[in-house]
Amino acid sequence: MTGPNRDNSNAEQGQVTTADRARLNAIGLRSRDARARRTIDRLRDGLLSLIETSTLEAITIDDIVEAAGVSRSTFYRHFATKEAFVENIAETEIQNFVGHTFPLLSSHDSSAACMAVVTYVGERRKLWSILLNGGAAGFMRSQFIRLAAQIGPGQLDDAPLALPLDLGAAFGVAATVEVLSWWLRQDKPVPLEDVAGLVNRLAVRPALDP
Repeated sequence: MTGPNRDNSNAEQGQVTTADRARLNAIGLRSRDARARRTIDRLRDGLLSLIETSTLEAITIDDIVEAAGVSRSTFYRHFATKEAFVENIAETEIQNFVGHTFPLLSSHDSSAACMAVVTYVGERRKLWSILLNGGAAGFMRSQFIRLAAQIGPGQLDDAPLALPLDLGAAFGVAATVEVLSWWLRQDKPVPLEDVAGLVNRLAVRPALDP
């Protein structure tokens, strides 16, 4: 009688141990992901602080890790090159931006929606100036178009487009990027309302039905 009970008890303990191990593994993965995200955020902030006094081309990995307060080996655990690091930042910003942009084409109030997008970029002006008008400009534009082709049609099914879905998505994003690039190159400040108006007039309204 005691043998089977002991076996059942061991089996139950084995099941609990397996479940606990899986739970701990999941917690460990989340913890590592969170640490990695914090490290990347520190590297990004370090890069942005350096841009105040230097150009992206002149900044080295050693400069970035020193400004971020991390080791060079930590940088290389995440990125093989400085270019890969900048592209990672660009891809994250593009994904966030696309989430803000596509609702423009289905919004009942495109003026307000354009203002929201311009405000988003304005709050990250230094970073976006680097991405759109610096060394990552070519990557940014190609990635924007790629994501527009992938994500746009699925998000614009109900939008009152005057263009085919894939063309409307690509056109809207490309024109928006060109307006933002122009804005960020200006030496004199341009009011957000004026930039939003340009995005609405040049990028959004042409893609919508009259």
